[in-house]
Amino acid sequence: RVLKLGRAGGEKLQLVALNQAINETMALLKFESEKHQIEIEEKLELEEDRILARENDIRMVILNLAKNAFNAMPQGGKLSIHTWQDNHKIYMRFTDTGCGIHSKHLPLIFNPFFSHRTNQKSGTGLGLSICKTLIENYGGRIEVTSQLQHGCQFTVIFSDKTGG
Repeated sequence: RVLKLGRAGGEKLQLVALNQAINETMALLKFESEKHQIEIEEKLELEEDRILARENDIRMVILNLAKNAFNAMPQGGKLSIHTWQDNHKIYMRFTDTGCGIHSKHLPLIFNPFFSHRTNQKSGTGLGLSICKTLIENYGGRIEVTSQLQHGCQFTVIFSDKTGG
């Protein structure tokens, strides 16, 4: 699983099983989530969950969104990951019970090098920028909603067209 995540970006586009990528990537974070008292709930409803992409790119998006949620919950909490399909779109949603993002920062969070962590650790400010770029490379988009002291919700939306 670690090798899949660390592969160079030169791999060809393939049909990536989104639910499997989530399961395997989150399994890598199991120890960290337990250590920080973060409960992970997966509600993976997709039956046909394949999207045309580079597998390591999809895993990188999953990893970055999960790690950001962990950073927003330094005292523990819950991360819910939900996938579903509706109206020819595939959805992947990450919802955390963390501190939320202040409304003045929301327009900036996808900018490269913007970092404003509540856990007082410095970040590179590249995770969400990379996620947005990767998602848009596959014709998708990412949306965010947030409520201070109640958490964030990041929703990734892909077309269900698999190229085949």
